[in-house]
Order: sequence, then structure tokens, then C-alpha cells
Amino acid sequence: MKFLITRPEPGASETFDALRESDHEAVIAPLLVYVATGEAPDLRDVQALAATSAEGVRAFARLSRRRNLPIFTVGEATATAARAEKFQDVRSAAGDATALSRLLSNLDPQRGAVVHLAGKDVARKLSIAGLDVRRAILYSAEAASGFPPDVAAQLSRGEFHGVLLFSPRTAQIFARLMRSSGIKPGGLIAYCLSPSVAKGLSGLCTTRVADRPTQDALLSLIP
Repeated sequence: MKFLITRPEPGASETFDALRESDHEAVIAPLLVYVATGEAPDLRDVQALAATSAEGVRAFARLSRRRNLPIFTVGEATATAARAEKFQDVRSAAGDATALSRLLSNLDPQRGAVVHLAGKDVARKLSIAGLDVRRAILYSAEAASGFPPDVAAQLSRGEFHGVLLFSPRTAQIFARLMRSSGIKPGGLIAYCLSPSVAKGLSGLCTTRVADRPTQDALLSLIP
């Protein structure tokens, strides 16, 4: 089977390798490009960091050498990125932003603020009653203006069995580009990391949704 991978690097190559190990063919065409913005956040009176994306972790790591604060992550992929950047205390909510908020609600507000390592277009702000959560914008995710010509041609010919979508925004961009290009999805199946990702397609094509927001759960949907 042949799949289109829409996520940015470095995650795209990881997904590519996982598909190839299962004897599938894959093509990478990122629909988002990360651009660094802002400066290292002020960490005075801060007790912990929170990250809702792996790119937020990597952006912080490029700006600051601090690794001794606990970092709370939305899921395992973000936790893996934090460990790769040598954070000493990584705690994963293993879910979504709601699960992360529940995890953070266990913190003592008297011990200081939490800094949310976020992108400019983050889907949801973290808000926990009684806790000072400061949002640090460290990167922006710029949308692709179109499919690469070879990918558009393959989509038009119906060569892909499926497309892998990891975020609601990527799903929205994919749906917009398909419609603006006049490409019919045909039998294309969208493999989505979560229900919110599938919702971003606005009914473009058939969807399959992972039961957990992890790459392993997403890939397990593939026959």
C-alpha cells in the first residue's frame, strides 16, 4: 500500500521508516513548516513547563539550556522529544490537552507558575483554575500553499491508498488543497490521530481514527 505523510520533520521521517518496515510505500509532503519566533521565556518564579507539541519542546531547547524544571507533556511523542533534549523530569498526560490540564491541576499554585511552550497557532490555551499558566509563543507553523507537483499528480491518479494526518490544522490544510486543486479523493482513506483531526477534514473522504493519540495506534489501523 502507498501512503502520503503530511506531518513536518523530524516526525515525517520517523513515520516513513515505520511504514517501510511494514512493507508499505510512503511519500513525504509536509503541509506545515515550522518557523522559530520569540525568545527564551522568563523562568523566574516558574515551577514547571508544559508542552502540547514536540516542536514546542525543540523550540525551547534551541533557546534555553534549562533542563532541570519538570516538563509536563500532552502525550508520548512530546515526552519522547523532551527526553531526547535531555530534560530530567518528564511527565506525560498520555492524552490530549484536557488530560494535560488534569495532570497540571495537581500542582500547588503556591510553588510558582507554569510556562506553556506553544506555537502561534496552538489550537487551545491551557487554563487551570488557581494556577498561573503563562503562554510562551516559540514558533509558528506556516501552511503549505499547495501540494508538490509530483504529489498532486499521484493524488489525481488515485495512487495513494491513504493519507496520514496528525493534527486538526494539517487536516484542514489537506482538505483545502484537495478542493482548491480540484482533486477528487475517490477511495482515499484518511488515517487520523484523533476525532478532532478527522473533524478538520469536513467530510472530504472516508476516515479511520486512532483509539489513542499515538503513532503506534494510528499505524495499527492500517490493514
